Amino acid sequence: MTSPKNLLCVDHLALVVESLRQAENFYMRLFGLRVLFREGTTVDGCIRWPAEREWEEVRASDLPVERSCLECDGFRLVLQLKTEETAPTGRIDYVCLRVKPEDLGALQTQAETLDCRLERPSPGELILEDPYGVRWKMVAG
Repeated sequence: MTSPKNLLCVDHLALVVESLRQAENFYMRLFGLRVLFREGTTVDGCIRWPAEREWEEVRASDLPVERSCLECDGFRLVLQLKTEETAPTGRIDYVCLRVKPEDLGALQTQAETLDCRLERPSPGELILEDPYGVRWKMVAG
């Protein structure tokens, strides 16, 4: 059996929340995290607001804010706004692992062998859902 031996680290954990602003405040206070950026999706693609932009400024743009990325000392926590699409996934949206680029193919092969549902959103990413309902995102880097 060929399997990757070089999982580098947990890149980030993504949680589904009802209120981004309240969840940001909570996790910033609990873990001492700081905002890295906020994101939303428009018909033209993803828009990202830097940490320097306060909530009032971001909200004034009238564009939807769907995610916040918080970080401290290499740990990242992504907060995903609960929507119709994220509601069935539970609280943990996905766990993201950083892997060596050459290991993505072996991971895909192994996941196919284990009958996991797969997505390849880009050449450097692999998303799989395991039989237990956990979504795993692998990013090369």
